[in-house]
Amino acid sequence: MVLTSFFSFTAPVFAYEEQSGTENVDVMPIEEVRAAELGTEVVAEGIVTTTPGSFGGQGFYIQDESGGIYSFTGDSAMVSEVDRGDTVRIFGERGEFRGQIQISIDEVEVVDETTEEPDAVIIGIDEISSVEYDGFLVALTEVEVTEMIRENYDTATVKVTDGTNNGTLRLDNRTGDDYDDVAAMIDVGDIIDVTGVVEHNQHGERIMLRGVDDIHVEDVPSDGVLTVQEAIENNEGEGTVEGYIVGTVISGGNYQLAPPFTTNTNLAMADEPEETDPAKILPVQLPSGTIRTELNLVDNPDNYHRKMRITGDLAAYFSVPGLRSPSAYQWMDTDDDDDEDPTEPIEGVLSPLEAKQIPMGVEVTVTGMVTHVFSSREAYIQDDIGGLQVNTPGIRDVIESGDAVKITGTLEIFRGELQFVPSDLAESIEILSQDNELPEAKEVSLKSVAQTNNYKNVSDVLDQYENNEETVTVKGVITENLPNNEFAMEIRDLHDDGKTISVALPAGYRDDFNPELNPDAVGRVVLVTGQQKDYFGEPAIRQTSDWDPINEVSTAGEYHVGFDVEGMLVETIYPGEVRGKDDHGFTLRDEEGSAYVYSGRATNFDLSSIEAGDWYFVEGIVGFYDRAQLKLKDGEDLELTAGPGQQDPTLPLVLNPKPAPFTTVYDSMPLISVNLEASEVEGAGEILYDEIKMYLNGEEVNA
Repeated sequence: MVLTSFFSFTAPVFAYEEQSGTENVDVMPIEEVRAAELGTEVVAEGIVTTTPGSFGGQGFYIQDESGGIYSFTGDSAMVSEVDRGDTVRIFGERGEFRGQIQISIDEVEVVDETTEEPDAVIIGIDEISSVEYDGFLVALTEVEVTEMIRENYDTATVKVTDGTNNGTLRLDNRTGDDYDDVAAMIDVGDIIDVTGVVEHNQHGERIMLRGVDDIHVEDVPSDGVLTVQEAIENNEGEGTVEGYIVGTVISGGNYQLAPPFTTNTNLAMADEPEETDPAKILPVQLPSGTIRTELNLVDNPDNYHRKMRITGDLAAYFSVPGLRSPSAYQWMDTDDDDDEDPTEPIEGVLSPLEAKQIPMGVEVTVTGMVTHVFSSREAYIQDDIGGLQVNTPGIRDVIESGDAVKITGTLEIFRGELQFVPSDLAESIEILSQDNELPEAKEVSLKSVAQTNNYKNVSDVLDQYENNEETVTVKGVITENLPNNEFAMEIRDLHDDGKTISVALPAGYRDDFNPELNPDAVGRVVLVTGQQKDYFGEPAIRQTSDWDPINEVSTAGEYHVGFDVEGMLVETIYPGEVRGKDDHGFTLRDEEGSAYVYSGRATNFDLSSIEAGDWYFVEGIVGFYDRAQLKLKDGEDLELTAGPGQQDPTLPLVLNPKPAPFTTVYDSMPLISVNLEASEVEGAGEILYDEIKMYLNGEEVNA
């Protein structure tokens, strides 16, 4: 076992022989204690690495040079003088509880109060399962938080990854810290270093944190922006790089530096727009999603030689220094001919819907109602027609649901979701009023929730338009123009008023989206899924159909129009069936489409209660994290219901019906019997026998 120093503590030197205070004692190395038979009387000596009682009873961990072990007692008086860093001698019995090797303490003696905690051993996530580290004080460095779970009594479980292996951290509330303390420090996506004790038991292998002080969040460089050359020379950690888009990557060190481009999955950046030296070029990954849609040179040839800033993981890509998994970008140039600064703050107060149409990096002030605070850094605000995520560390300490707020900040994109980042937590958030009634949840189908997946802006659709009936989803703003009276609408690009496209509206969509029939639709952001096909000789999105000569039917192309509900509180209009589940949520499908329900931060909710085939109505907030999702706030926002043609699952089950044959003989009575069994669904209640009624041909009869 290789020991690597992580913190600057002085490790003790142990001699396993008689110590002062107890004569004729044979002290056993901890590795021998661990290997002893169950029930063996043992004497162990080591340094205390956890505070007694942090993980139950008055137990604590000790370790020496050979190993670590948990030592348990329920007697607080016995450990009243024991502190972290003390060297102690333990008399007891080699035991085991729920799969964990331990010493059952009979007596404990503090041998030395002047020793210091041993150095934490730096290990990889894949080494947590190694028995040689069980009970040892260890450290993980530069791991990414992938999930945070609030357990019973606010104990926190944190899932982490190094990109290849996954691990589990746990902070027991008995340490004095809990989930809220952890959530105030870190969030999903943070890169952290952690220290803790490895624990192996029936729950698996994990690292037990001794408090939030065992967590260190990796800082982003203070200047925040690197040149391409600096990113190449310092290719590790998260970083923001500024440079020019000069082409695409063919292979490691081999680049296409002139159009036309055929690769849409990556970019090449350099400090100069005409750079050709491969050693001065940074390859940039474009994962599937909004960033690829908006940046790739196949669909956006005008991005060639544009200057931008992009944030992501600095790591090898195509076997050379690169940038992976970008989370946000910002254009540093403008196509305008005047000298106006594109990042000049915009005066006035905007609605969330108006703010979404402002270029990233431009400071604006937005107002809205706080609908939910999901974590220490993530909250949502909205008004009647638009919503927006607000993201900054410490947000939970400043605002809460029901607050009417005014916030100054800028827009960024993270994992495909538009986020509003306050300029300063203390100075840029003003609470206008509190304890307001939340906006009514908008009724939507799951198709409207999922429609933000892989959309294009109006300008992109026009640039690639081929009148070929290809299905596309486009996002735009409804204008007041009427391409064909009540039968169509026009939408413009979110950031370019001069780019517009017509949308033909089939019956069923006109009342909501046509400006003549619904003037309030003007200015609303919509998503339209349909086919590219000219309409009165102009580029348009419409629903086309094909004739099936075999079945002699007309088959219509995929089509849907929905208002943009990202960031808004919604409820499903149709029941959805559970079609799948993972560690973070589940997939529902209703009569129009399917969407993912993220439950990782929901309160009062147990994901294990969700089963495939169940049907639910859901209330939540529409978000995006690599895919569109409906974020569940609380378990009470799920309503179990019956699927089409099914009985309400909360009603009693009717079993073994036995109807006797009916006859017309008046002096005989047919016997009808059933067994009733109460539903086990939560909230179903008991069978109310006094309220049971019997009906014959629709008329109530005496049972």
